[in-house]
Amino acid sequence: RRIDGLARTPPHISGRDLEPRAIAAARTNAERAGLAGRIDWILADALDARPPTQQPGLVVTNPPYGERLGSDAELIKLYSLLGVTLKQYFPGWQLGFFTGRPEVAQRLGLRAEKMYSLYNGAIPCKLLRFDIPGARIAPIAAPATPREDDDEPAPAADSPWARAKLPPTAALEAAPLGGEEFANRLRKNLKHLGKWARRNGISNYRVYDADLPEYALAVDLYEAEGALHAAIQEYAAPKTIEPARAERHLREALSQLQAVLEIPASQLHYKLRKSQKGTAQYTRQAENERFLRTAEHGVKLEVNFEDYLDTGLFLDHRPLRLRIQREASGKRMLNLFCYTASATAHAVVGGARRTVSVDMSNTYLEWAKRNLALNGCRAWDYEHAPAPGEALSPHALIRADCVAWLNQQAEAKQAQQYDLIFLDPPTFSNSKKMEVTLDTQRDHIALIMPCLQLLAPGGTLYFSTNRRGFKLDEAALAAYAVKDLTHQTLDEDFKRPPPAHKCWQIQHR
Repeated sequence: RRIDGLARTPPHISGRDLEPRAIAAARTNAERAGLAGRIDWILADALDARPPTQQPGLVVTNPPYGERLGSDAELIKLYSLLGVTLKQYFPGWQLGFFTGRPEVAQRLGLRAEKMYSLYNGAIPCKLLRFDIPGARIAPIAAPATPREDDDEPAPAADSPWARAKLPPTAALEAAPLGGEEFANRLRKNLKHLGKWARRNGISNYRVYDADLPEYALAVDLYEAEGALHAAIQEYAAPKTIEPARAERHLREALSQLQAVLEIPASQLHYKLRKSQKGTAQYTRQAENERFLRTAEHGVKLEVNFEDYLDTGLFLDHRPLRLRIQREASGKRMLNLFCYTASATAHAVVGGARRTVSVDMSNTYLEWAKRNLALNGCRAWDYEHAPAPGEALSPHALIRADCVAWLNQQAEAKQAQQYDLIFLDPPTFSNSKKMEVTLDTQRDHIALIMPCLQLLAPGGTLYFSTNRRGFKLDEAALAAYAVKDLTHQTLDEDFKRPPPAHKCWQIQHR
């Protein structure tokens, strides 16, 4: 049977993976089995797969279960886009889907015909078999061209592949993606906001923010190291929305984003945004440590699209950072709850002669240190808060509970004074590192008053919050000059109601 089988023209069999070592191992296994030259090995993304033959066939895949990807969000993105690819380009085919995460397999948007319980080593798994709906209606595209680092040689002239009469390369008439309404709104926003961004020298901006209620996403575009990236945050659907409907809209949105933006799936970064408490929004979601460099108004900054819910750069504060940059020349600046200290980097580029940035997180202070270094500033970090009046380096990063540090400094007899203070606290925090809980609505005056004690005559305090429904206690600040800057600190991409943040300028009278 083996001799007879090898003598016949084989069916078209191809194997595809993104990892060069996996392709090399698979090729070696095929050679050991006596099948050298009979399988087409392709080093490429599974999401770029296209049918190699005109007749429907079988697709078998064992995609990541989440361990390698590092987060459920990336797994949801992968399974969703894989489902779109299969339905769009492989109608009429059968699918064998082997996974250790069967609860995520529903993201494919397909109905399983059969299911088998198996093991991958010690991992309990399911083998799901699907009939991909639809029928072929056009010639089939040839296999994707292997990448340059795929050194698979061309089939020999007398090999089965050379003898096989495969269909000629032709355009594939793919099934529609769905979500055309979302795609049209995205194109409209891109046209308007793209012109505005180019005119103002802005390379990172929000292009979509739940403009259509059924597509509840926020989409931010970043130009990082010469490539376009889309940071996508899905707002958690209310319990009244059927999960299958929300999943379908996400599949459609992801596929349309990839098509309209013309970027690979690896540059789409998906996260699910839920209501957060305390520092939960800063919790690690992956461990990839992949930082990319971007720029904003001449300031170099690092962003991370994978490891955290946020990227390290709050785009809604862009105008406020530019305001600080323009006002910072020769001034002393204090940045409280500094996060990655992007506002401090703007102050440094603007010519600030002294900056102090305070945060509790070692991770973000290290990130802050790199941000400042990118802009030619060597910042000294202090593991413990210096004593009041203690001499600091010109640019200091202090790891401390901001509330306790602020009160300590305000009570000191010879407290350092600042010309610019940026106060942007979390809406709520019950971190174990803090001495007390923090609620911005309840505690904002208790935060603002010590800041005003540290504010030099003629200086400016910028207080900002993203808390919805926040109301400033103006009566408690009647002795000071208070100006609402909310609309002046929101650029064109954040003018959708309600405002992304509220901001006030507070000065001594």
